[in-house]
Amino acid sequence: MDVDLYERRKKINDWLEKVYGDAVVPRMEVDERTLQILHDLKVKNERRDEDTLVYIEDLQQKSKEYTLEVQRISHILQGIGLSVSNLSPNGTVDLKGLVRIALLLELKDTSDTCYLLGMTKLSQKLSRVCDNRLSQQRVSQGVSDKCKSSMTKLNLLKRTLTKLNGQKEQQKSEIEDKAKKAVLLQGTTKGCRTQLQQLQAKLDKSRVVPGLLHETLVSKYQELDDLRRNLSYLRVKLKSYHSLPPVSTCILL
Repeated sequence: MDVDLYERRKKINDWLEKVYGDAVVPRMEVDERTLQILHDLKVKNERRDEDTLVYIEDLQQKSKEYTLEVQRISHILQGIGLSVSNLSPNGTVDLKGLVRIALLLELKDTSDTCYLLGMTKLSQKLSRVCDNRLSQQRVSQGVSDKCKSSMTKLNLLKRTLTKLNGQKEQQKSEIEDKAKKAVLLQGTTKGCRTQLQQLQAKLDKSRVVPGLLHETLVSKYQELDDLRRNLSYLRVKLKSYHSLPPVSTCILL
């Protein structure tokens, strides 16, 4: 395992020295994570360099093919006594246009077949671009719809939050009022309790007869009221006796 780590570190150092050239390689903390990151960068850069070399070789090959094609066409034109300088202005413009199109389409040569293949390839690329554009538009529309829905929900939440804050302030005010009333009632209750204790103490000192208490007086008043009603009933009954006619036997006696 240590040998593999040493080999990897040596390869990374060689790659860094190659990248920086004559410059000094910056100092860095060497650990497993750093080596892994540098190794991944090294692999990606080497692959990119390989792709670049292949692309350069392809361009060089095409340049050689274009040069040979130019020489061939020049040889044909010279064979019939015609050169590029002898072409009309329109012919020169058309020829330059064909060259630009060939370079744009990356054609192998200027034959009709290569032009058709290049146009077909370009049409296919255009079709892919259009498909990708439609796909991106659908994705963008979906994101836009979700954004609108999210904004609607956000506005609803804001309104709900504002309403709850208003209710909270109102409830807070009511709670404060109730707290104040509760404190006031506690003070009043405490005062009443104190007065009651004072009155009870005065009552105990005055040695009041229990019969004179309020409950006893009320009971005595009710008894007196009952006696008054009974007395009134007896008076009415006695009066009815007095209104009777006298008995003859009682008169004779």
